Amino acid sequence: MAKNKIIVTQELVKILYKEIAEDMKVFGYKLPKKMPEILFSSAKRNLGVVEFIKCSGYRITLSRYIKTRQDLKNLLAHEMLHMTPCQNFGLHLLPHGKLWSERAGAMNDVFGYRIEEYFEHEDPLNYFNYVFVCEKLSCSGYIGFQRKCKKMSEIEKYRCSLCGGQFIQVK
Repeated sequence: MAKNKIIVTQELVKILYKEIAEDMKVFGYKLPKKMPEILFSSAKRNLGVVEFIKCSGYRITLSRYIKTRQDLKNLLAHEMLHMTPCQNFGLHLLPHGKLWSERAGAMNDVFGYRIEEYFEHEDPLNYFNYVFVCEKLSCSGYIGFQRKCKKMSEIEKYRCSLCGGQFIQVK
């Protein structure tokens, strides 16, 4: 079992939601008074999404494939930040625009979150079943897969987007 591996539950998400909401209050970020509906999916690529439902408010869907508490907290904070511009300015803002990025940066700097536009796993070796890393030791590029796929057998066709190096399978 991976270090700090968790089971994602409604209770855990509610606890983390309250912790994150308290952190957001420091900056004056407004969240809806009603906590959003929390759903879970088996998605592996789209780990989180927030939706505005006109009649009932917000809905956050999270993947059950999140493996650590910190990854879950970062992902939930990411989705919650999508709710704050809507509360302040309406629904017509870019999903990862300037305001969202500034707010994510502030949360990262002050509270140590790792809220990013796209989710990256802190420890890909513990998260993915198959991991390929860049051959260049100075590079941190990697590709991870949950299950075997055609790309894995053709990995020599792919190059690291950070440095152009080839990938080597390590797991």
